[in-house]
Amino acid sequence: MTGVDIALLAIAAGSAAHGVSTQRRAEKKSSKASAAIAVENDRIQRAREKQARLENDRRRRKARRAAVLARGDVTQDLINRGIGLQGSSFAGASGGLVSDLATQLGDINQNQELGTEVFESNQRIGQLRDVQSTAAADSRFGNQVASLGGAVIQNFGSFSRVGNTLTGGAHPAAGVTFTTTST
Repeated sequence: MTGVDIALLAIAAGSAAHGVSTQRRAEKKSSKASAAIAVENDRIQRAREKQARLENDRRRRKARRAAVLARGDVTQDLINRGIGLQGSSFAGASGGLVSDLATQLGDINQNQELGTEVFESNQRIGQLRDVQSTAAADSRFGNQVASLGGAVIQNFGSFSRVGNTLTGGAHPAAGVTFTTTST
């Protein structure tokens, strides 16, 4: 192997390594951007979860207010009809109102639990996508380095022939010897 062969190999390897290095820097920038997007998605997810909790709290308050108003209406109706509050009518009406309120609150709580499960699943999916993106970037980088090594090895003969042609040397694989004459 001549000095020109070594120089050509060094140039090829250096330029390929520079290309791989540039691509790796771009992958890192992309990875940082993905991480920033993940942070923002997490922030949005937390805001949505908070919004859902607030909405469920509003529904609970509304259901309680409606139950209090309905109890007042039942009480007033019984008093207007002269039945009074000591009889079974008041107890039955009050029990029905409490039962309705409990059902409404149970539905709201169940809805909130399901919403929380969805939020947690979405958060896990986001984290897994980040891992997947990083692994894909690392895989691409590994493939590029492997391709670089293969290309240098595969084209070594061509590099060597070009170098020998440029310097007037011989290449054993070609079976031709070039000589230079000075005049």
